[in-house]
Amino acid sequence: MAERKKRQPKRSVVQSPALPAVRLNPVWGSRKMAVLDGRQVRCMTFDEGSVWIHGLDRLPPLVRQRLADARHNICPTCVDIEAHHNGGRYFAVIEAIERVLDQAEQRFNADSI
Repeated sequence: MAERKKRQPKRSVVQSPALPAVRLNPVWGSRKMAVLDGRQVRCMTFDEGSVWIHGLDRLPPLVRQRLADARHNICPTCVDIEAHHNGGRYFAVIEAIERVLDQAEQRFNADSI
């Protein structure tokens, strides 16, 4: 019987000392996400804003404010998707995404020097 191919996990765990673990799509830490190449928004599907902007209306007001104050311009629909996979913990998801994006930018910007 042939061995199954090792599959990459669909979500990677992001630990924070203050918050419980959050599972995120690994694309957040990718080079494509770290290097914007003219894009202004961090979106898992790399869509234009007109595709996902309607997701902003479904978010609670405090979450919308937190996204407005975020260090990165993160797609609200992607945050909603990630929060759904993490028990509705919007603020923990936003912090985890910011942390992963910061690490990815440092890693890929150091490679380009």
